[in-house]
Amino acid sequence: MVAATGTVLYEQNAHAPLPPASVTKVMTMLLIMESIDSGKIAWTDTVTASEAAAAKGGSQIYLKVG
Repeated sequence: MVAATGTVLYEQNAHAPLPPASVTKVMTMLLIMESIDSGKIAWTDTVTASEAAAAKGGSQIYLKVG
């Protein structure tokens, strides 16, 4: 897709049904966006990962402690 125009250059099985994204990730994003909208947090806030969070299994985003 051309980002500036939205023109699709190539598609394959474009209308095939796909499973939804991880509900946990979608809900996390919703809670973050609601917190930003309400002023509880800001885009510029720093998030620090604890040792426990960095050690979690499952989908990895490879957090570094601290």
